[in-house]
Amino acid sequence: MTALAMTLGGCEWRAETEPPVWPSPDPLTLERDAAAMREYQITAQLAGLTAGTAYSATLSSLETRVAQAHLDALGGVYVAYPEDEIPILEQSLERAVREARDGALNVAVHTEDADLAALLSSIGLTHAFALWYSSIASAQYAGVELEVGTEYQLPEIPGLGQAPLVPETTDVNAQTLMDFAVAHDQARYLYETIAARSIGTDRANAYARMEVHLARSDALATLAGIDDQRDAIYSVTAASVTGPEAQADSARLMEQSLGARYAATVTLGNGEDRLWLVNAAFEAFAASALLPGFTVEEFPAFPGITVLNAAG
Repeated sequence: MTALAMTLGGCEWRAETEPPVWPSPDPLTLERDAAAMREYQITAQLAGLTAGTAYSATLSSLETRVAQAHLDALGGVYVAYPEDEIPILEQSLERAVREARDGALNVAVHTEDADLAALLSSIGLTHAFALWYSSIASAQYAGVELEVGTEYQLPEIPGLGQAPLVPETTDVNAQTLMDFAVAHDQARYLYETIAARSIGTDRANAYARMEVHLARSDALATLAGIDDQRDAIYSVTAASVTGPEAQADSARLMEQSLGARYAATVTLGNGEDRLWLVNAAFEAFAASALLPGFTVEEFPAFPGITVLNAAG
């Protein structure tokens, strides 16, 4: 034994310890990290952006307000070592925003974590609106006449398909559905009152939007399947519906409030419910953006949720 020990010592052999086994990140962590990376890619594109078209100017204006806030809320991009550089993809700002929208909504629909679903559905909604409104601003700049007063929907999201505005079945509870039916009926009444005090195109647009809210209210009340809680008349102040500026302000506030309510309800149903709720929120926010007086500052960075510590 002594001879063997000397022989091993002479050859400088030593007993090896097992290499450390580092814990693998769980799926939730990987989803969060991927979402943060997508937001980082947007911020990277914004940093190198130069003056461009009306489309790119509007998109950059919206994304400058929200992308860094999203990244902070997600906790930033994870790097294994401080000296590591975060790769920046060669892509346009539009491509980066589309990938952030599609990735966020796909995870929001499929994740089992309610908090992550709420955050990513809000983020996905924000990017969806930014892309849509940038196209609208570009069309307006080019002098294209836009159809106002109709329904607006999310585009078909790769991996998810086209969402309805009112589903055939849902796990969202009946009272919540009835509350939405009442909210749409209140919007119907507001637009009906505005139409009665308007003329020409403004009157026609208000009536068209009134019909949209009436049809949605009826559909949601039917889906709820409980006693109808809608009223024949709702209270509005004379000042809120007198004159084009006040009418537009009241209608925008109504639409944005409805959009925020839908966005806040995302986690009350199952995964499939999340997409139609985001779609309904998008529809309301889109309608508000086409009303006179809208500015991009009116669109929130986190529709439907409150982020208490965006840096952590």
